[in-house]
Amino acid sequence: MSIALPRCLVSGVVALLLAVLATFPNMALAQSALEMNAAGNSQSGTSSQTRNDLTVSMVNNTDNPSGLTFTAVSPPPTPNVTFTLTNQQYSVPTSVHSTGYAATIGVVSGSTATYYAQLGSFGGPVDSYFTSAGQVAPGTGISVVSNYGVRFLYNVSPLASASVEETARIHMADLVISFDTPVTDPVLHFGGLGGEVSLGRTAKGFATEFDLVPGGNVTGWTALSGNTPFLVSGNSLYDNAAVMGASCGAGTAACGSVRINGQNITQITLRTFIRSSSPVPWSFGGVRATAGDAFHISVSLEAADVQPTLSNFPATIQPGTTYTGLTATCTNNGPNTARNVSCGVLADIGTVSNLSCVPAMPGDLAPSASAVCTFDYVLNAPGSATQVVFTGQSSASNDRNGGSDPAAGNNQIQASIAIQSAIDAVDDALAGLDGLSGATSAQSVLDNDTLNG
Repeated sequence: MSIALPRCLVSGVVALLLAVLATFPNMALAQSALEMNAAGNSQSGTSSQTRNDLTVSMVNNTDNPSGLTFTAVSPPPTPNVTFTLTNQQYSVPTSVHSTGYAATIGVVSGSTATYYAQLGSFGGPVDSYFTSAGQVAPGTGISVVSNYGVRFLYNVSPLASASVEETARIHMADLVISFDTPVTDPVLHFGGLGGEVSLGRTAKGFATEFDLVPGGNVTGWTALSGNTPFLVSGNSLYDNAAVMGASCGAGTAACGSVRINGQNITQITLRTFIRSSSPVPWSFGGVRATAGDAFHISVSLEAADVQPTLSNFPATIQPGTTYTGLTATCTNNGPNTARNVSCGVLADIGTVSNLSCVPAMPGDLAPSASAVCTFDYVLNAPGSATQVVFTGQSSASNDRNGGSDPAAGNNQIQASIAIQSAIDAVDDALAGLDGLSGATSAQSVLDNDTLNG
């Protein structure tokens, strides 16, 4: 049964909806995002086999932020994220960590070293601590059960013999996060920053801290959500608990999400530290395999693929004629929203003018959406050219097949249109028409004409 509503009521409902969306800009329809889940990496090692690097393949959450429908990234290629520990400052026996370094990927779990696990495995975080993207409501889009992260362990055993101060900020290593395709504003999720060790009758709490190293199109970072101790100040991210420990729920460890600000990012560098809130000295009875801060880092991001096409061109170009309504169309093949899209056209000779795009560019394009750009063209002086080469170009700051370079990947397409030759009656033979003086045979001109001669 259908019910016809009065027009005034319908318009009132529409106006109310627009007002609500304007008041709450984060109230958006479902939008896809690339995230990490169990399918991203399945590697593990024996108990002491740790790593300095790990690569994770992203999957597409098609109904982010409210759902957890994960699919393979389409169209390919699948974006990959690689985590690499460098600039190591402390070592441990290889019988403890096979890499020989205190900072490592992999935490001993029974007889295996697990490199990649559920985001909620350490620190007891809850979903509301995390945010999948800067465009969604804080505390939405990430599941501590369904989303996974790379598992790190920063072993503090070497600090006992390093003569470091009890509450000093101690440089441990650098962490480089690399993307094999350009990304814009990726989000990092930190789970379980904080730990403690028992030293006789006392416990010493500590946590891993991070300094963002600007560069490579990274301009800064912004906290999106987290528990109370999760704090970003300037280029530093740390556990701000007065008494550090291993529980995000109890407020001794830090958990949360931070957006890395920048376009066309291919690398993020984090300088990592250990800091203790306890004045108890770093003293251990030898090296302990699990004495340290175990935590996870996960990533979510948006990736797109914008591609141009050309249409509505004439079969040939007549010099001096202005052609209108020629079209360049730039389509986002997805899987996510394309950011900072540009769409345009160039010609190797002649003049392109009055380019107008709907929607206006630069701007954002949803998956499967297109920007349709019309333009005018005129060729006044072709010279010796026999054709005009038109080049349609697109770009997006998170385009995974060409990035922001309009000439890279599949961001460029060309169309060649022949230039129509003019007929010049030069050196043509003139013949009398029916014996009449001064008359000329048109057929004679056509038979003997010179093209552009």
